[in-house]
Amino acid sequence: MFATRKERKEANERLEASGIKTRILFFADSPKSGCGATVLLASGEPCLLRIAQSGILVRKTRYGFFGAELFNEKSVYQNARRTGALAYLFPIKRFPDSVSNPVLRAFFNAILHCRNANEVCEVLNRAIELAEAKAGCGLNDLHDFPAWSLIPVSPPEKEDAEQQSLTKDIQIVGAFGAMLKREPPDPTLIYDVKRLPFGKNEIQNALLRLCEIETRPEVHSDLQMALMALARYQSGVGEPPLDTVGFRGSLPERIKRSALTPEKLSPEDNSEIRAYARKVAAGHDPRTTEFNRLVLGEIEFLTNIFERAKNGRA
Repeated sequence: MFATRKERKEANERLEASGIKTRILFFADSPKSGCGATVLLASGEPCLLRIAQSGILVRKTRYGFFGAELFNEKSVYQNARRTGALAYLFPIKRFPDSVSNPVLRAFFNAILHCRNANEVCEVLNRAIELAEAKAGCGLNDLHDFPAWSLIPVSPPEKEDAEQQSLTKDIQIVGAFGAMLKREPPDPTLIYDVKRLPFGKNEIQNALLRLCEIETRPEVHSDLQMALMALARYQSGVGEPPLDTVGFRGSLPERIKRSALTPEKLSPEDNSEIRAYARKVAAGHDPRTTEFNRLVLGEIEFLTNIFERAKNGRA
């Protein structure tokens, strides 16, 4: 929807009542007519925000594409992360009530908190860094977001629904990434899916959808590593995790060396080897072979799907 004169007037009156000199000149929130805003900053500088499927662009201008570029990001993944960072940095709502697009809300709101174009440039480009510094933790560990960044005021249109789906994927993958950071999975263990912050299929599908829209190799690598780690979480394992190695002791080095020439083993050495074998057998879980087969088969399956998603063919 395009902003009506009444909506702009009411929004500007609220800004003025709060002692804010910045003024809203225009805003639109519609997949058909456009998504963006034009603001006159307190410094007297114009600032134009445009949000499209191709990316987010902010210029120091009132009309068209002329004027200094303040921000330009085409990565959907990075823009989704920056949306959360801006919401965390500026929890006080200043945008008009009729704005429903979550990305427009966060960027529009952040610009309305800036006094000049330099500040807009600094805030938008360093949003993630600033949010992490303010919180004292990584962006994926943040949970204290304002209500307006999570709940739409009005029913979203199709494009808004797609954006909300992307935001949800970012939240799911972020929560899984935070869990992996807190509790790095042991490659010799198999865990129960109940440990996951979301359903396993939800995490898998979110990872694959993000892979489809990401273009940077380093992000693809991170997503693939997360997907491979996900395979180590299986239904029915229970607690504690299933140890695929079994007994974790080891034979003394002297016996390992002597085993190359069995005739040199003493009766005591043979007794120690038999005791070691009994410990290995006692530590073996009969489910190990089946769950190992599931994990390896799933890794192969997910690797193939990941490659198709990376190439946009999932």
